[in-house]
Amino acid sequence: MDSINSIHDTIVKNLRNENRIVTVSKLFTQLETDLERYELGSLLLDEFDISPAVDGPCHKNAGQSEKLRNEGNSAFLKGQDLNAIQCYTSSAGFAPNESRELALAYANRSAVTFALKQYDECLKDIDRALSGYYPDNLRYKLYERKGKCFKFTGDNESARENYIKSQEWLAKSNLKKDKQASYNSSLELSLSDLDKDCENMVVVRLGQLSEKLELSFPPNDEILCACDALKIEYSEEFGRHVVATKDILPGQILAIERPFASILLPTSYTEYCFHCLKRCHSLLPCTGCVKVFFCSASCREVSWRQSHCIDCSLLERLYNFGCSNLEILSVRTLILAARVDKFCDVIKMIDGLNKDVDPRQLGFNEQGKYDSSDYRASHCLARNTELRSPADLFRRVIFAVCAIHFIDRHTDFFEINSSPAKYDKCNGNDLLMMRCQAGGLLLRYMQIIPCNGHEVSEMCVTLGGERNNNPSTNLTTAPTPNYTPTPEDEEDGSKRSTSYFDYACNEIGSALYPFLSLINHSCDPNVVRHSYNGDAVVLSAIQGVRKGEQVSQNHPTSE
Repeated sequence: MDSINSIHDTIVKNLRNENRIVTVSKLFTQLETDLERYELGSLLLDEFDISPAVDGPCHKNAGQSEKLRNEGNSAFLKGQDLNAIQCYTSSAGFAPNESRELALAYANRSAVTFALKQYDECLKDIDRALSGYYPDNLRYKLYERKGKCFKFTGDNESARENYIKSQEWLAKSNLKKDKQASYNSSLELSLSDLDKDCENMVVVRLGQLSEKLELSFPPNDEILCACDALKIEYSEEFGRHVVATKDILPGQILAIERPFASILLPTSYTEYCFHCLKRCHSLLPCTGCVKVFFCSASCREVSWRQSHCIDCSLLERLYNFGCSNLEILSVRTLILAARVDKFCDVIKMIDGLNKDVDPRQLGFNEQGKYDSSDYRASHCLARNTELRSPADLFRRVIFAVCAIHFIDRHTDFFEINSSPAKYDKCNGNDLLMMRCQAGGLLLRYMQIIPCNGHEVSEMCVTLGGERNNNPSTNLTTAPTPNYTPTPEDEEDGSKRSTSYFDYACNEIGSALYPFLSLINHSCDPNVVRHSYNGDAVVLSAIQGVRKGEQVSQNHPTSE
């Protein structure tokens, strides 16, 4: 199996053996565009007959799904709830679509979210299991659990309906008559308890937002994600930068930005939505690959339409190839920028981006707005190509060539665009030229993102308690500020004790924020960024900023 390092080292070794290192390096430094650099790298791979090969992605497998489900069962019995959720989620990923294994994974995961009092997430998994191929002889358990969820959320009517359904399905169970009778008595007791006062029940929904954030000033007419206390300026000394137009106080919210592109780190796949990066304990698996999960059917559909239809068969190969997270983010940016029906239009648009444009307005759209969702804003971010060594840039070129090879070989990224009519719009460029154009763009993003990419993080808290006795698996979103434990919580051994808290900020992803990237960096910043509601970012002041003063932040993720 090849890797980016082995391919790079092979090319360098061959050039050295032929005494061509100096010649090729000199030629490489004379090239002016990313397209030319990409073409040189492609020619070198062809000359040395190098065709990158890596292991393909894992496939749906019922046996592996069962193995992971059993691991989840073991973790749950030990009180390692987060470990159990991750195992059950992975089990759902490996389970064949619409299979018994998928329904079992959902059902078992619902037991964990029920123990954590995450009743909304529990109900989602129960409904998925019941609508799938969940065994008839076990359905009585799910209906009882569903009834308890409704009881604890105050919906006694729905609770009663599900307790009765549990009684009906109990007759189809494999329990002996005496155990059926005992279980039925328990259900009758639950039905009688529905009329009792449940006002003291506390529902804890981890990860729910307590309020909607709003800008501290009116919206900016020019910068769509920011308030009117900020403006973009340009100077030879600072380049494009952001300046305060009003006096700003510490704590005031100045911008709320969604990224142009974001990725979830593989270590977070079983806890967060692949599309929006929100924490979720009832994730839906991708129907194609086994690694990727989504918080809802809506996120799954949007992700597939925007990019996952391409990287579903690509991601695992790129990670097997030794790609870094920022390189993966570069590929994601290419896929989003060159959407199937817009690739040629993007190429035409790029040709006119830098012609007679005020440097301050680089990346602005046709309406004169700075829109983070518009490709122009990301394309015009700083690359710092002149500051990179030839060796650094050459490695990026080799990766770009290999990545385009994988995209061409294992996806329909280019084939979808193969109609002659679309090539006419691209000024007659053929498929080979389209690959080169895509490779040049990818090389551009591989210079932009290390300078401008930011981490997506989540503030987490470790809770002490009986159910989660393994501190390394207890990271979970901090409770909402208004939550106060009740005596009932402390008495229930299946609930978490809140005797101590240990906070940590965990990196879960990487993203490209076009506006945030314009803010220059300082060792004494006056603004700070916080991830919010998934991959959105909130920019707020941590010092007073006077009108006319430059806004500065700490350094973003770099490579």
